[in-house]
Amino acid sequence: MKKICLFLAFYMFIVLLVACGGKSETKKDIVIDTETFLKRIEEANPFVDTLGNTRDSVLSSVMFLSTDKIETATLFMGTGYTGEAYGVFKCTSAEDAAAIVEELKTFVNDQKDIYISYAPDAIPRFDSAIIRQQGVYVAYVVADDSAAALKIVEEYFK
Repeated sequence: MKKICLFLAFYMFIVLLVACGGKSETKKDIVIDTETFLKRIEEANPFVDTLGNTRDSVLSSVMFLSTDKIETATLFMGTGYTGEAYGVFKCTSAEDAAAIVEELKTFVNDQKDIYISYAPDAIPRFDSAIIRQQGVYVAYVVADDSAAALKIVEEYFK
C-alpha cells in the first residue's frame, strides 16, 4: 500500500509540473502586424519630407545591412536631405534581429558623420532615431517628430 501511495504521489507531482509548465509565449512566437504598424506611422506623418518605398537593394548597398539575416523588409526613405526614414524588418531569428539592430545603430552614426557637413539640421533626427526589437522584428524610424513616432513604435514593440 505504501508503494502505491508513493507512486500516486510521484505521479501527481509529475502531472502538477507538466500542468504548471504550460507553453509560454517566447520571443520567437511574437507576431507583429507589420502592415498595420507601417500604416499607423504613415498616417501619423511625423515627417517633414516626402518618403517613398525603397528597393530591397538599398538595405545592402546603402545601409550595409546583412540581408541574409532579414526575411522580409519594408523601408521608406526621404529625398536624402532630412535623413528621414521608417521601416520594419522581419529577421530569420531573434539573434539575427539583434544583429540588425546593431547594424542600424552603426548606420545612424555613419549618417550623422555624413550629414554634419551638408545638412546639419538632420542631426537631431538621427540623435532621436528609433530602433526597437521585438522577437524577430525590428522597427526603424528617423523622423522630425520622433515623439509621435515613438508612441506608435511602443504600441507594437514593447
